[in-house]
Amino acid sequence: MSLPRFVLLDNSLIEVGGHFLEHALRVLKAADVAGLQPILATNRDFKQRDGIPPSWLVYPIFRYTALGPYSAFSALPGKGVAAPSRRGVREFFKQFLGRRKRVRSFAASCDRLFEEITLEQGDHVCLPFCTELSLLGVLKHLNHRPDAANATWHLYYHSSCLQGRPADWPAQEQQANVMKQALRQSEVLAEQGRLRFYATTQHVCDSLNQLSRVAFRYLPFPVEVDSEASSANRPPGSPLRLLLGGQPRAEKGATHRAEFVTSLWSRGLCSGALQLRMQQQPGSPPLEVSPKVQHGILHNEPSPVVFAPYPLSAAGYRELLRCADVGLLMYDGGAYYSRISSVMLELLCSGVPVIVPAGCWMGELVAEANTR
Repeated sequence: MSLPRFVLLDNSLIEVGGHFLEHALRVLKAADVAGLQPILATNRDFKQRDGIPPSWLVYPIFRYTALGPYSAFSALPGKGVAAPSRRGVREFFKQFLGRRKRVRSFAASCDRLFEEITLEQGDHVCLPFCTELSLLGVLKHLNHRPDAANATWHLYYHSSCLQGRPADWPAQEQQANVMKQALRQSEVLAEQGRLRFYATTQHVCDSLNQLSRVAFRYLPFPVEVDSEASSANRPPGSPLRLLLGGQPRAEKGATHRAEFVTSLWSRGLCSGALQLRMQQQPGSPPLEVSPKVQHGILHNEPSPVVFAPYPLSAAGYRELLRCADVGLLMYDGGAYYSRISSVMLELLCSGVPVIVPAGCWMGELVAEANTR
């Protein structure tokens, strides 16, 4: 008798960085321990097989990633998805056609996968980084293959289509329409327990729960901690090591890094009391700082600013976290009002204290711990 299967669908899984691979491995290892057969379906461009047990089946089948310009889950606060009244009919139809193309592609990939793997009662399908487009793709697939609903489908959301803080949500009704319609199409399957919805924070649950009768449940983001995860002691006389870890993006403060280095230069970087470590993608331009600061970065010993590549291997990333004394999360508090930072969770689980923005999920988590 074959084992029931746990199929993880991650169309954004392309490379090592961004936590997609690490998250997939953690979830599938847990499924393996629970007596389920792990199966992984990824983006077509996924080539990384190191660390994946050879007994696991891997299907690189998805053409498009979950996020992008056609998803409301990618919009920053104040920058919603196009509506006819705001950006013109041409742009509106461009968005509509782009969404339809991605939904059809996702559904077709599921059709091909589950022709080869027939889902049965007791099987589970997990989408660990979900948006409205992947949900619509699942619904389209289930319409093509109703027997696929024999399995239990788990849809996990890390952000909301309603961006920013609760006071900002009523003005975003237009960009939430696609998600609202998708959820309303899901209500019957959700009531039957065939589709189950989760989110990484209670704030994300609250925003998505107001869109339909479908209930989102809080499910914490998994972080793996091993016996060597605790932070390394700072050698006597060495600088305090500050870390800007993870993928550099605008909402994570990447555009303000030069300004940040300049502000810290006379407060410890120049004297050697502080050292700033940050991840940087290959080919990134140098920081736009003054010639004096640039000379110090290049010639001072120990180096005031240390650049680590992004992405790193799993072992290299763990070592980067372990050798930090303080984690800095210069995130946009509005963009991250409801969202988790997996970098923050990993730092805390490694015993590294963090400095985070106030007025968002990260600030609330730290404030609660600090009051104890």
